[in-house]
Amino acid sequence: MNIKTVGIVGCGLMGAGIAQTVAESGCTTIVRELTPELVEKGLGRIRVLSTKVLREQALSARRDQVWRVSKARLTLAGWRTVTWLSEAIVEVRDAS
Repeated sequence: MNIKTVGIVGCGLMGAGIAQTVAESGCTTIVRELTPELVEKGLGRIRVLSTKVLREQALSARRDQVWRVSKARLTLAGWRTVTWLSEAIVEVRDAS
């Protein structure tokens, strides 16, 4: 299977790490979160992770590639091109 577009549901610590790694490999990476604030926070994590990893490797061009291929959505609309999907959402137990 030729994976070109990866969708990641959840962009917390784990989801952002998955997104950064996948985007670094050159795949278009789409993350989904519930609110605009969580989208921004998740994209910020991806930027921080890619800057740390790629600065150490002195590869700023690859960092820019990660930022270009990382996209975020509040819905699953437009995910028809996703060829691989990862779930990285918080599991909340019912308190009752």
